[in-house]
Parts: sequence; structure tokens; C-alpha cells
Amino acid sequence: MVEGDLNTRFFHIIINWRIVKNNIRGIHNDNGWCEDPNTVKEVMRSKFRDRFSEGNRVKVLLNNMIFIRIGEVDNVALTKEITEKQVRIVV
Repeated sequence: MVEGDLNTRFFHIIINWRIVKNNIRGIHNDNGWCEDPNTVKEVMRSKFRDRFSEGNRVKVLLNNMIFIRIGEVDNVALTKEITEKQVRIVV
């Protein structure tokens, strides 16, 4: 309503469709397909915990990497002010 949406039939149809679309009715676990809400929640929590725990992260070390740096002339060219006229010419 704040952004100007009207409380119309179309609005309610879209909202209800999104609720149905975003609803998770079941999940595959170790025992097969499960639709019990408590089991689904626990399986989801377990998957997220396993996936995003600190132990499963791959840490990339960049100790021996050599990064190419741009020179001072290129840096000045990339960071200088540009005018609207220059943008219009390019576009």
C-alpha cells in the first residue's frame, strides 16, 4: 500500500500465488520423501548447518600470487572526473 499497490483482487491472487510457490511441502532425506513439517524443518536446519559451518569452508590462500598493478598514468586516467557531455558522446 505504501508503494501505491491497490488492495485489488489481482493483488491478492499474486500474494496467494507467491505463498503457495514459496511453500516447502516436503523434502528428500536419508529415509526418502518426507512431508512432516517438523522433520522438514530439522532436515533444512541440518543441511544449512552442514553447508555453512566453519569446518566446510575452503580457505583460499593467496600467499604466492603475483597481482599485476596498473601504473600511475592509468590510475589517473581511470579516476579522473568525467563530464555529462563526455558520457553523452560515448553513449
